Amino acid sequence: MTTLDLIVIASYLAAVVAVNRYWAGRVDFSGWLTSKNSIGLGFLIFTVVSTNVGAGTLVGTAGATMHSGIGLGLTYGVGVMLGFWVMAAVTSRIRSIALVADRSSFSEFFRVRYSPAVGVAVGVAIAFLYFFYLAAQFKALGGILEVWGGWDARLAGLAAAVLVIWMTAGGGIRSDMYTDVIHFWAMLITIAA
Repeated sequence: MTTLDLIVIASYLAAVVAVNRYWAGRVDFSGWLTSKNSIGLGFLIFTVVSTNVGAGTLVGTAGATMHSGIGLGLTYGVGVMLGFWVMAAVTSRIRSIALVADRSSFSEFFRVRYSPAVGVAVGVAIAFLYFFYLAAQFKALGGILEVWGGWDARLAGLAAAVLVIWMTAGGGIRSDMYTDVIHFWAMLITIAA
């Protein structure tokens, strides 16, 4: 790895941490959790592309596909696209109902609309599914630290977990979306180069 490589990587990481820390000090609990339902289309595109084309998904899905066969990668891709299409079809209706009743989260929407049990079930399902996203993020960042830095795989995975949890817990959803903008442009420049 050249000095220029290290400078680029260090600058990228410094920018991500700086954006995270900037937003960590400028958000209340409502903004931390839901960004006060004020996310525009641009941020949504950046965060969706960064999440679904980012290192966690690529490394996690590519690695699992390499070991298990193409069916897993194909299933993941089709499943994500179906989920996006369903959400696109119902988002405006859910948003109009949620704004009228001041519901701030997906599980809260289902709790008020249907029943507390349904709200809990939706919340548990979301939390369960996000463990897979989190595992992919830990695996990806840990893999990068292992390859680039020569770290032990377990230590790299632990360091990745601590960093991801610290940044997410500290800055909330708005910080996550702003750092996704950086990730988006970094991926686009890397792919174009």
